[in-house]
Amino acid sequence: MILKGFTTPAMLNQYGVTSFGSLMTAMANAGLEAFRIVKRLETIPDTFTVYFSKPVQLKEDIIIKAEIMEIGRKAGKVEINVENQNGMIAKGVMSVKVLIR
Repeated sequence: MILKGFTTPAMLNQYGVTSFGSLMTAMANAGLEAFRIVKRLETIPDTFTVYFSKPVQLKEDIIIKAEIMEIGRKAGKVEINVENQNGMIAKGVMSVKVLIR
């Protein structure tokens, strides 16, 4: 699943670059949405490991790609990449728990 957008002034920290918290929120939402769209599953985050490689400036276009790595009856994993026109910004792996309906 791919989400496209750009950074807004509300996402900035005191140094003028996008805060890690706002990027992690966008990444987590992309990962959860991937399970919701592809497998029609309701999930909650369990663990989330993120590696940031460079900062993101204001009004910079970003692309968030979420790819399901594995899924079981009770848990799953998704790989999430954040990119811009210059390359990789952040990479993360999130494990989720599947909610039973």
